[in-house]
Amino acid sequence: MTSFGVIAEGVTDYYVIRSVLLGAFGAQGSQEPFIYRIFPREESATADGGWTVEKKFLLKREHLSALTTTDYLVVRIDTDVCDNPGFDVARQESGRALNPTELRERVIVRLKEWMGQDTQPHMEKIIFAVAVDAIECWLLPLLVTKPAKAKKTTGCSGAANDELRKRNRSTLSTGSGEKSLEAYRVESKPYQKYAELNNKGVQNPSLADFLGDLQARNIQLT
Repeated sequence: MTSFGVIAEGVTDYYVIRSVLLGAFGAQGSQEPFIYRIFPREESATADGGWTVEKKFLLKREHLSALTTTDYLVVRIDTDVCDNPGFDVARQESGRALNPTELRERVIVRLKEWMGQDTQPHMEKIIFAVAVDAIECWLLPLLVTKPAKAKKTTGCSGAANDELRKRNRSTLSTGSGEKSLEAYRVESKPYQKYAELNNKGVQNPSLADFLGDLQARNIQLT
């Protein structure tokens, strides 16, 4: 069975990625990939996470052991604070704001630096899932009907929660910012259907880029 390990900022990310991967390979019939979480290790929305902790995980080369036990490794991160010290990816170049694809590419370069030269021989097994600006932006196409909102790359958490409240459904996070694992599981589940993912998911720029990367690799499940 083809396996995918997931390294992310938080557990909520894992559930979104899992749904996306299941949908992406849905056209291959009854075969499903085996998807498991490598980091964060704890099954909790409050587990120690975030980009700084993920960076430390990669700098310590803790991902290398996973490369020997999994067919593919998905490394997932947001760009919402990519210009913070320590992340150091500028949002603008020559006075021009980078578009989502350009920003994604710059962040991938930074992730490769964190992963180190000893990761280079395994790079064909690594798939970067960079959300511009946040993983909640990937969920918006499932919740809105206007194309402009589906393409949003900022303020996505608040926009998603507003749409969920209109439907009397549980929000992704509370007023205090605490995230709900169950809400992310439920709201990302429609992406497990190939048609839904390729109809709605591609409306979001960075999710479309991730799906394009997957497609280009022509991965055949075994």
